[in-house]
Amino acid sequence: MKKTLAAALSTLLLTGCTTFETVSHQTPEAQEILAFNAPQEGAALYLYRDRNSHYRGFEMILDIDDKEISLAGACLKRIELAAGTYHLNANHPDVLGGEQELDITLAQGDVQVLEFKPISRPIIPGESKLIPSSLSDLNS
Repeated sequence: MKKTLAAALSTLLLTGCTTFETVSHQTPEAQEILAFNAPQEGAALYLYRDRNSHYRGFEMILDIDDKEISLAGACLKRIELAAGTYHLNANHPDVLGGEQELDITLAQGDVQVLEFKPISRPIIPGESKLIPSSLSDLNS
């Protein structure tokens, strides 16, 4: 029994567990995402978290109007939206953490990029920021 439990635990530790949707780089879907083109109808919003950002082991939540978007550490996520104005709220894991809110307007054919940057501080509460970025930042 101990050997079975040890083998199962080792498998979980080595392969990891994730609840985040991922796409293999070799798939056509990944190629479409990494082309950074707008969808046929609507606009594309790209969100990313830097590999070295604070809370990299934590899931972060971005609210787009009433919809929650999960972001893993060191991720790039493409969200296709209809043209219009959206209210974004960058949630923070600290109870007293600051949460930046941002209103964005997307036109038909737009491709916008935002960095989701959670910040931790030793004594005062941290904050989560939404930083406008560009496609060239993603390619560097």
